[in-house]
Amino acid sequence: MVYHSPVNACPNCQGKVSDKVAVCPLCGAPLLKSVPCRACGEPIPPGATTCSACHAPIGAPTSVQLPTVELPPPSPVQPAPLAADSAPKPPRGIPPIVKQVALVLAGAAGLALLVFVAYLVLAKSDAQCKREAACEQAGLCSAAFQTCVALTTADCAKTQNCLEYGECSPRDGKCVVASDTDCAAICKTSDRCLARDGRCVCDPSRATSCLEVGKCGIDDKGWCSSFTAEGCKRSTGCAQEGLCGLAPTKDKCVAGGDDDCAGAGACKRDGRCFHREGACVRIDCAGSADCAVKGRCSLQGGVCVAAKDADCDKSEWCKKLGRCKAAKGACLATDAGCKASEKCKTDSECYVSADGEACVTKEAVTSK
Repeated sequence: MVYHSPVNACPNCQGKVSDKVAVCPLCGAPLLKSVPCRACGEPIPPGATTCSACHAPIGAPTSVQLPTVELPPPSPVQPAPLAADSAPKPPRGIPPIVKQVALVLAGAAGLALLVFVAYLVLAKSDAQCKREAACEQAGLCSAAFQTCVALTTADCAKTQNCLEYGECSPRDGKCVVASDTDCAAICKTSDRCLARDGRCVCDPSRATSCLEVGKCGIDDKGWCSSFTAEGCKRSTGCAQEGLCGLAPTKDKCVAGGDDDCAGAGACKRDGRCFHREGACVRIDCAGSADCAVKGRCSLQGGVCVAAKDADCDKSEWCKKLGRCKAAKGACLATDAGCKASEKCKTDSECYVSADGEACVTKEAVTSK
């Protein structure tokens, strides 16, 4: 069986051509393609006015009722099972860390409020501080929360402590001695003119007690109250009275030797050129008991001695013991003296001893 494709007429040359070609092979004119019938769906060749199958006009709307197809009801869709970790979770509340932060912030705010209220209730004012005794005494005239402090020079300048101790400068809330200037107010009356370690202390170069008697050591209160060796040497007492050395007890200056006295004004002025028991004294050998008894009536080298026979002639030793000759600073026996002595008359000590110092009996002389 042989099949032939549908044949159409060329609209230009009316030749028979297949509907499969787009150009007429006879004349080369373009060919119109067939269109399906709107009523029955059969192809309608170009140029036809009606369908050859159902005879429906080309432009008429279709009147054919299309068959109704019933579709089966959709099957219910089952949700896919969820993974274990994707199971729905109940809604979460506020994280614990947020709660903790909130509590801390609330506590801090409450504490700040309490501090502020306490400040308002307990804080002092400058007016309150100025009414207190500590303002006049120590300069604590400015308020600092619950206490009174010294903040300005004016707080310290007129206080009793400034006038008595030199505490005239504010430091760290207190009135203190900060410089020699602070000590100026008490310098004239107490000689405490130097600022040392937060207090006014004695100035040895101008303190009367140091310059006059050698009290140049500074005590705990800042006064020049103790004697020092250097102070004794530089004192007026050394220059005038020869008191140039520090006593072993350290409670006074004394004359330590004849040199201290010889260079002092006391020697030139009063003849007190020799030291005795820590003082410079004048030695009156002629008026001393040693002169009357032992004939030591002359001063030599700071010592009373029998320097000449005249010193011995008027002594008790010459009259009673026959020691009437001066030799080696002492009175020695002589033949004339022994024979004229009271001992010769009472005890027969009429002869000079072998060493020449005393009168002895004749037997004592011959026995030797």
